[in-house]
Amino acid sequence: MQAVKRYTSETEADDYVVDPDVPITDPHHHIWQDDGLIPYSVDDFLADGTSGHRVERSVFVECDQGYRTDGPEDLRPVGETELARGYARDSRVGPGPDIVGILPVLNARLETDHLRVIEAHEQAGAGLVRGFRARVGYDPARQYVPKGHEQWPGQLQIPNFLEAVRILGRRNLALDLIFYHPQLPEVAEFARQVPDTTIVLNHLAFPIGIGGYAGREAEVEADLRRGIDLCAALPNVRMKLGGFGMALFGYPWPDNGRPANSDEIVDLVGSRVAFMIDAFGPDRCMFESNFPVDALSFGYRTFWNAAKKMVAPYSAEERDLMLRLTAERTYGLGLDDDPRPIPPSRDGRTPTP
Repeated sequence: MQAVKRYTSETEADDYVVDPDVPITDPHHHIWQDDGLIPYSVDDFLADGTSGHRVERSVFVECDQGYRTDGPEDLRPVGETELARGYARDSRVGPGPDIVGILPVLNARLETDHLRVIEAHEQAGAGLVRGFRARVGYDPARQYVPKGHEQWPGQLQIPNFLEAVRILGRRNLALDLIFYHPQLPEVAEFARQVPDTTIVLNHLAFPIGIGGYAGREAEVEADLRRGIDLCAALPNVRMKLGGFGMALFGYPWPDNGRPANSDEIVDLVGSRVAFMIDAFGPDRCMFESNFPVDALSFGYRTFWNAAKKMVAPYSAEERDLMLRLTAERTYGLGLDDDPRPIPPSRDGRTPTP
């Protein structure tokens, strides 16, 4: 597999930092091993996290890494949680953000004892599992079908999956959802059926701007906003503001041959983000880097510059919510000064004080 080039702190566009002393919690990033599509190690993430902004805490989100190669199929993804626990341990060795949360995968289609799976991940995460993520994306109109990907309609209404999501709520665990914007009415109905579970919409609800949706910006935006209004009316739903560095959005940055700067990001994304904030309120919105995926379009420092520019019109308390507190409250990220201890990583490395 050929690795995809990403922008780093040495190659990104912005050479300055907006409000460098403002604390940030990054609630959505991945770590990819060397054979992944976008290799991105803990050291790479720490380098980004210390490139100017004060990023203090973060959440690792599942990305098909380190699955067990044997044993029951439903427990094989627990290998990624074991791996992520090691990432968390290693993140505390030196300066940079501490990985204080893990979101493993929850497979909606798998007919299994979900409680058994959830408990296995919690045990492997040793207190770091703060929720799960389900990938339920499909386009009902079939105007966008990712190459090599099967799409499965109806996942959000599988009774066994709905019960699993209710279990998450009883255990104070959130559920992240990754899907496409035409599914928003279905997502709203799903969230209405699990009122005691916090549902987090990933990546601005993934408005598609390519394939059959290219050139239909006004129609996509209207559908997106109607669907967001349905979801925002439900108090258990949260929104992650990010992901717009991906090619699926239809923005020109992945093909520009250069990184976008923060003003370009604000110019193209700002009105969409402002709509989301107005719909959900700052106490239900959180900015997410989605690195290293969004690093195909811009650098980490540039992303947080853009985020800070987009929240500039709001009060100091509202800015703090969107850059830090909403994420910490959503995932229960050790708001005290003594986060939960993390066991040693797989290779036995012991962090220095």
